[in-house]
Amino acid sequence: MRLRLRPAALLIAASVALGGCGESHVEQNAFAWTGTIPAGGWFYLRNRTGTIRVERSTSPSIEVTATAHWRSGRQIPVRFARGTANGNVVICTMLADGGTCSPHRYSTGARRHWWSIFGSSGGDARVDYVVHLPAGVKLDVSTIVG
Repeated sequence: MRLRLRPAALLIAASVALGGCGESHVEQNAFAWTGTIPAGGWFYLRNRTGTIRVERSTSPSIEVTATAHWRSGRQIPVRFARGTANGNVVICTMLADGGTCSPHRYSTGARRHWWSIFGSSGGDARVDYVVHLPAGVKLDVSTIVG
């Protein structure tokens, strides 16, 4: 009787242990930025995977917050790049060191790293943004999957 139960017990234990692998993780406030752009200036936001929700700001400031989500057992190294030029601001989601963040050129840098060999170039990482934008600021946002 014991021999029959052991394989079943091992199967149940393995199912429970592996069940956490598909678990979703969330990092609230992964990124936050507040600043101003002169009227007529541009705000650019570049994202790889995730949503971008834009709402009208009640103040003269732009407020940006981001929440990172991932499914794997280890956190994908998400970072955020921000740059300014001529009063314009660009913010980009980056998934590794390197990459390019500019209004007209964007790459996350993820494919240059070892985890891309194993099929994870940040593919299970998602960043959702909320942007509060004041009147008079021009907007250019993009997401590859979102």
